[in-house]
Amino acid sequence: MPKRILDGEGIWRSDKLARVEPVWMRAEYANLIPLALANGVLEANPRRIWSQVYAYNRTDITTQDVEKILEEFGRVGLLFRWVHEDGKIWGFWTNIKKPGRLPSQSRLNKKHETTGPEPPTEELEKYTKSTNGNQWLTNGRHGLGLGFGLGTGSGRLSSSSEESSSDVSVSSSPTPDEARLKASIRTVWTYYTETFHKNPKVLTLTADREKKGLARLRECMVKTGGDIDRAVELLKIAIDALAGSRFHMGANNSKKTYVSWEKHLFKSQEKLEEWLEASREQHELETGSEELCSQARA
Repeated sequence: MPKRILDGEGIWRSDKLARVEPVWMRAEYANLIPLALANGVLEANPRRIWSQVYAYNRTDITTQDVEKILEEFGRVGLLFRWVHEDGKIWGFWTNIKKPGRLPSQSRLNKKHETTGPEPPTEELEKYTKSTNGNQWLTNGRHGLGLGFGLGTGSGRLSSSSEESSSDVSVSSSPTPDEARLKASIRTVWTYYTETFHKNPKVLTLTADREKKGLARLRECMVKTGGDIDRAVELLKIAIDALAGSRFHMGANNSKKTYVSWEKHLFKSQEKLEEWLEASREQHELETGSEELCSQARA
């Protein structure tokens, strides 16, 4: 884990930090700064951050809390996030390159320090000029916004397995709500690739995969009364259910896995609900088995 110098005066008198709400999140800025690599970037994966920073002695903080902290730091202009060509979401602390806060150039030249990908210059400039930082989550490969956000549509969701063109609309500068939905899908995508040990350099979140993920996320938000964090958890539960299917994981006559994001997991609302139902049935089966074992021991 890298060691980073904290600038007390810079933290104590930061106008951006003063805009962070709720107030309890402000102290987490100093807690997360050590995640920065030698060029000021960090992998902005909430689950990874939680495991590194909070899992051992801060059990009061959840993965969902970490997601909200990153979003709030992004909103006020402290943390620029973008999607790199490796498929991961990276972050850059906007004021970290002030003198004394990062390793010297001589140490970098001697390769004593680990660095991450450089943030895309044009999008970083746009972000720093913006007063609402969380509207930017960019794709470093193209230098543009991700390009697909949720459409306003008619306010109704179809249960058909076919997605209409109203599922998404083209937008180079999505609203904050759309940016959060996109970031949430990236989080789910990372969970999916890690669960099934996919290589993010080979398998990427394409526009079609993102479209299906956004459609399923909206459907889950209907189930959760608009709670995006709970909706994300439902998508992850579906992923876990697929991972728990022996047939789909290769225990079949063809000895092949069937774990495609767009074909076997999030193809339609019906398919998603099948996996949620499978998860419920599996939970009931495990609970019933535990009860039987307890009765037998008694």
